[in-house]
Order: sequence, then C-alpha cells, then structure tokens
Amino acid sequence: MIFAIVEGVKAQLAAHEFPVKVSIGPERPTTGRRHRVVIERDRERDEVIAAPVGSSANPARVYIRLPAYTARIYAADYVAAALPWEHDREVDKIVDGVLVALRDWAQEQGALFAPTGGRPLPPKDVDGAETIARGACYALSFTMARSVDRKAYDGTANDTATIAGTTNATRVSLDGDTFEEID
Repeated sequence: MIFAIVEGVKAQLAAHEFPVKVSIGPERPTTGRRHRVVIERDRERDEVIAAPVGSSANPARVYIRLPAYTARIYAADYVAAALPWEHDREVDKIVDGVLVALRDWAQEQGALFAPTGGRPLPPKDVDGAETIARGACYALSFTMARSVDRKAYDGTANDTATIAGTTNATRVSLDGDTFEEID
C-alpha cells in the first residue's frame, strides 16, 4: 500500500506544481534536492485494527487496519544564507501540500486518511542531519486504512508486466533545476 500512497502523493503534488521529490523510506535526504518527502511505515507506533463501518453491506470485509506512517518533509528556502525561520516557512508550505495531497488521494481511492500529529525536527533528531544543515525537517504522522477481507491465499504471484528493454541514461544538473540526460 505504501507504493500506492507515494505514487498518489507524487501525482497530487505534481498537479499543483510543488517542486518536491517523493520516495519510500527509510532514506537519507540528498544535498542535490532542497524539497523532498520520504514516506515510510512507522514501526514505533501500534497499528489500529477495528471492525469495519457498515460491515453488513459487505460480508467479506472482516476488519479494517490502520497502519501508521510517517512522512518526513525536508525543505530549504532558496535564498542564500536563509535564516532558520525562512526554512521553516518553506517546510510549512510543503507540509500543507502533503496534507492536502494525502487527503485528496485518499478520497479518490475511497480510503480513510487520518493525520495523527506532526512536529518540526531539530537537526540532532534527523537521520543524515549533516546533509540538511541548510534546511528544515518536519515529521508528519498519519494512518491510512486498508480493509481486511475474507479471501483465499494461493501462494502464487503472477507476472504483472513484461520488460522489453532498459535504457542506461543518467540525469545530470549543474544548478539543481535544469536536467540533461546523458546516455
């Protein structure tokens, strides 16, 4: 489910022209990208399991699970020698965009999204803090419901695609905004 969440957030943010890269964590931020969102399962918090709402309408639905996730939002103001409050202002814009993107994607999917909290992280609490010395980080906690349905598991996985070939291109940039592909 995390892959679907990340892809949904990417699409929502791109539709609203947010200059943000979204990926699955755990992963360290890179110095080449000022705005980044890393979404991962929160293995520190308990997962809520509950009876589904309106279970009489779908007898195959047994429970709903609310896995806990954390989105770490890294952002930096583009102004040279920006002050900490300027980085915070930039991260707040991205946090707001991520919240809206998660809500809109969940509504499109018919999923239950619930933000459960968030907080700005000091550099000492950020993995790879040396790579975001210029910037800010915010940890957003949320749950996204998934249904537990009565179904058989046959233990097989079918191919979902056929790979025709691969390309070996590298994207390079001198300024962080303009990219060129080199084969």
